[in-house]
Amino acid sequence: MRLGCTFARPDVRWHHPTVRNPELMKRLDGEHPTSEDIGRCAATPSRRRLPWWRATTGLLVVLGMVSSSPGAWAGNPDDIVFVKGNKGRVALPYPLDNVFRGFARCRRGRHTHKALDIGGVGPDWGVGTPIRSIAKARVMAVRKPEDNPARFGTRLKNISEVTRGKKSLPTSKVIEGYGRVYFFTADYGSSRTGEMITTKVLEGRLKGYTVRYMHLGATHPKVKPGHVVEAGQEIGLMGGTAVQEDAPHLHIDISSRSGRAIDVGPVFGIGRTRVSCSRGKRAELALRQKYAKAAHKLMYKKKREHNKHHRSPRTVNGCGTWTEEGDFKSGRFESHIFDVLPTGASRRKPWTFQLERLDGARWQPKLVLEDAYGTQIYSGSGTSAAKKRAYRIKRLPARKPGVAAVVSVKPRKDIALRARVAHWGSGKPSRKATYRLTVTRPCPR
Repeated sequence: MRLGCTFARPDVRWHHPTVRNPELMKRLDGEHPTSEDIGRCAATPSRRRLPWWRATTGLLVVLGMVSSSPGAWAGNPDDIVFVKGNKGRVALPYPLDNVFRGFARCRRGRHTHKALDIGGVGPDWGVGTPIRSIAKARVMAVRKPEDNPARFGTRLKNISEVTRGKKSLPTSKVIEGYGRVYFFTADYGSSRTGEMITTKVLEGRLKGYTVRYMHLGATHPKVKPGHVVEAGQEIGLMGGTAVQEDAPHLHIDISSRSGRAIDVGPVFGIGRTRVSCSRGKRAELALRQKYAKAAHKLMYKKKREHNKHHRSPRTVNGCGTWTEEGDFKSGRFESHIFDVLPTGASRRKPWTFQLERLDGARWQPKLVLEDAYGTQIYSGSGTSAAKKRAYRIKRLPARKPGVAAVVSVKPRKDIALRARVAHWGSGKPSRKATYRLTVTRPCPR
């Protein structure tokens, strides 16, 4: 197969014919391209116009190389991001800045890779950064190299650095809550999955579907078979177990209730990643360019949305009464978010949230309550009856002028919540808007 590397300019396309290069083709098919590939494509360009199909394929090479770099638009793996796809609202398991393979590797007319590979972002290709559950699910199985080295690979512990994706990476780090984590294995293992978590979704349009997370560096100590994990909950760490040449990445696949593998791309809102094997490698690479670009756009959009909300460093902790006064005079944010930590009390009493307006500006304060993973549980009259029952939410009468909302919440478990101060309407509140948020949590006797 013959590819070209194309560099777009307003008046002309620069093309360097190549590339009967098995090493480069292998990286395009399965591994992260590197900056060396970009240099190889840029060498001695010849100035001539190309047919559109040649130009498109060449541009794919350049886009693939750019998207593999762990910089630019990279999302923060510590942030919980929700997206809406063809199966409803799900949490991203990891930022999609570096999606590099969907349905691929055709053999005898069928795809042998029926999943989505999401490369790590940040320093060291993101090793040690959180992997999250995409939905509320029950953990069906946890497979580790220590359980069966022949099947899942032998954990690599005897060296301090290893080369993956043509980059030298540390083989281990000390991660808070995990201890010393060894991210790689010395071999593939017979299953070629590395450390793996299998879950079954419990609610939503994916209910009954099976989701598998492979190549993890480690599984969260609290994630055990039989446990239920929430959407957005951290379940493990980015790693490269059973990965010998690629850069560290997450391999995620989803199977329907009947066991049929579905395309993960539409679930995350980046479009299909599957193309018929009969259309050949060129069609697969062209589609890869399309969904990689869609993933970049999605992450850019989410990053802009994230920057519209200010997360306060102050947290509601312990029992008693907590008060915070704030304003929107910076003009940068649409809302302010406050973390409400668990009380630690064995006997729980109702928590009261009161939001009041302090100024005379024309604005209507809005109180929104969310769980720790960003799922909305209260938003005024739009709150569902199911959420009201689950969290025993009651709207209380305001006892003085200026009070916008008084809400009583009694969670069935001692959990963390978020209180969001916004305003009714679109856009940002007035710069003159000021408020007082009061949280009361009775202390146990």
